[in-house]
Amino acid sequence: MTQDNGTTAMPDAQAFAQEAQERLQELGKSLNAGVEQARMTIAKQLRELIQRVRQETAEKPLDAAVQEQVNRVTTRIDDMATYLETHKVEDIRKQVTHTVQENTFWAILIALIVGFVIGVLVSRD
Repeated sequence: MTQDNGTTAMPDAQAFAQEAQERLQELGKSLNAGVEQARMTIAKQLRELIQRVRQETAEKPLDAAVQEQVNRVTTRIDDMATYLETHKVEDIRKQVTHTVQENTFWAILIALIVGFVIGVLVSRD
């Protein structure tokens, strides 16, 4: 009877681990490409939304105060679209992580409020 001590299984395990790592890297690249594409699609849709809002408000005269609010909102949406167009997902992730770490109390409070609102909406019959 011979003892193996697992030495013959080591190369198989290492090969399996290497293959798994390569597949995970491929999956990560694929997911990242999809997220980047979604980022650009969202930016494009925001630009289209701004255009539609501006067309609608140009066709219908609005009160000066209402028009000012519309202009503020469309300007803010335009800023968001520009941000999405000029920042990769990894940059956005880093900035969000930094902001949450710097403002932990507010991040937790906002998460609790959002969770509460979602809970109320979901539990409605």
